[in-house]
Amino acid sequence: MEIIKSVSDTEMPVFSVTGRIDSTSSGVLEKSLTDFISEEKKSFTLDIAGIEYVSSAGLRVLLGAHKKSAAAGISMTLTGVNKSIREVFDITGFSGILNIK
Repeated sequence: MEIIKSVSDTEMPVFSVTGRIDSTSSGVLEKSLTDFISEEKKSFTLDIAGIEYVSSAGLRVLLGAHKKSAAAGISMTLTGVNKSIREVFDITGFSGILNIK
């Protein structure tokens, strides 16, 4: 899994993740997102276009990031959700919880 944070003065910060979000990588992603959320002030985009697979551990991390963001008054938007990941979100009910564009 690869994690890239891009921030510019004129655009919404983007946190991009590629690869697999599973039990092996979810801890690294959780720490990275928690650190990123604590730095952010308004909103950010979580780009998961490069995600091939998400396990229940990955879903837990995404839900946790959503809750932490909301508690801090920060808007987290997911982009680049491919068809297979969208199906997982639909089946688990995450499509109704997460802000997906």
